[in-house]
Amino acid sequence: MYFVAYLLDRHSRRNKEIPPVDLRGYKTSTWAPPDYQSRGIALPVNRIAYSLCPTFRDLYFEHVKRIPRPLTWSRVAGKAVHTLYKELHKAARDYCHATSAAAFDLIDHLGREEPALVDRVLLNELREIDQVEPRPPTERDKERLRIDLHKIVRFEARLIGSTIEREISRLPDRRPGQLFDYYFDFNVEFSVDSRRHGFTSPATPDFFYHQAVLGDIKVGQWQTYYDYTMVAYALAYEEEHETDIDLGAILLVECLRSRPVPSHKGSHIEILDDHRRRRFLVVRDRKLEIIAEQMDPGPAEHQEDCDRHCPYWDHCWGTTSNG
Repeated sequence: MYFVAYLLDRHSRRNKEIPPVDLRGYKTSTWAPPDYQSRGIALPVNRIAYSLCPTFRDLYFEHVKRIPRPLTWSRVAGKAVHTLYKELHKAARDYCHATSAAAFDLIDHLGREEPALVDRVLLNELREIDQVEPRPPTERDKERLRIDLHKIVRFEARLIGSTIEREISRLPDRRPGQLFDYYFDFNVEFSVDSRRHGFTSPATPDFFYHQAVLGDIKVGQWQTYYDYTMVAYALAYEEEHETDIDLGAILLVECLRSRPVPSHKGSHIEILDDHRRRRFLVVRDRKLEIIAEQMDPGPAEHQEDCDRHCPYWDHCWGTTSNG
């Protein structure tokens, strides 16, 4: 997660000015249709942002037809990664605030804490693995996840530790806690309430960095609809606080077998301009319409336009097809 600090520094050096933005979350022009607001039509941010289906028919099956979205191993593993980052942040923050500069050795401390930290995350997140479809994970699957989590802890510990040690060497009067709060100012228990944007409350970004960047952690490679996630959180924040949010971040995490550290390739911070906001609002209103009107948008025009791993593939193209 602390890779985001590097991303913001790089972004700030490249982008000196923020273009004017008109579509702010506190403006009525961005709110969901009044009829939907009065009827309480709302969806979780992740369901509005997740747009793998070309026609959004997956939303119709899940929320209108009430066909449950199955629990998959990728979702379980992704949740474990999210939980680990939050627990790791708390552990690093607590250590830095409890330790003097003379005794500081975060790399050694987290190295000793790592096995217990990973075990706690796995114990909590693997409770429902028997429900995973199409089959529960194998022991090999679970061991690979464990290795991935260890890689993340190792990388984050060195990133934080080396940054603070560098600053201690430069500014010997600073305490580790002060330096942690400055360089790694992440709020990982952040939530926002939105009453007018069609989001169920609270909306919970994965982090809020330096009171300037709302972001989410995604496991895997970049998907075009990730832009929607950043915009959704910004609109909700702007509505609640009547304060502008111009930057959004997506931290991509992919643990490659050939590397000792997680890959963050494709991670970036974006200016949430009117173009991104306008695209998101069109998608949001269409999805709310599907729920409000209980409208079946139908399948995509061609099978090739769909992801074969979609949990509702058979409902559109298989033996249970009604499209």
